[in-house]
Amino acid sequence: MKRVYITTVLTCLVILAAFIGLFRILNLSAGRDHLTIGFIYDNDESTPYTYNFSLAKDALEKEFGERVDILTCSNVLDEEMEEPLRDLAGKGCDIIFFNGYSELVMKLAPEYPNIEFCQASYMDMSGVTVPENYHTFKGEAYQGRYVSGIAAGMKIKQMIAEGTITADQAKVGFVAAFPTSEVISG
Repeated sequence: MKRVYITTVLTCLVILAAFIGLFRILNLSAGRDHLTIGFIYDNDESTPYTYNFSLAKDALEKEFGERVDILTCSNVLDEEMEEPLRDLAGKGCDIIFFNGYSELVMKLAPEYPNIEFCQASYMDMSGVTVPENYHTFKGEAYQGRYVSGIAAGMKIKQMIAEGTITADQAKVGFVAAFPTSEVISG
């Protein structure tokens, strides 16, 4: 439970740092005193993954108050991304954050050169031409994977020592929701 709590806190901090950093870059570079920020969530805030984004959004709102307008769309499936994306763009968003895996975001970004699009991850960035206004972000998840691998190795060693399995039977797998760049890179 402690590991889940620490991971949640670290994820929130990374997301918040990305939001604040981009806010300051956009705000200072254009001499603006106000930004409109859009969020498109693939689930609602009852799921832990989206809840972490919501916490970061709330912190951003608290930090900058009336200097930001925040618009949110929840439960948007990847294949339904176009309409909410165009809607937020039409409402004057300066920056739009996504926590899904839709490839459509990168394809539509060039149509809106004055909007920054920030996606939590992307399936596979190798060999892909990325528009200047499209960005991905993700916490440093490899540390948690490293520690999980150590724990798995220790458990396998224990099971072999206890005779539960033999060394030949020992197998380790890695399960992930999508083949994102972070998963592929380990």
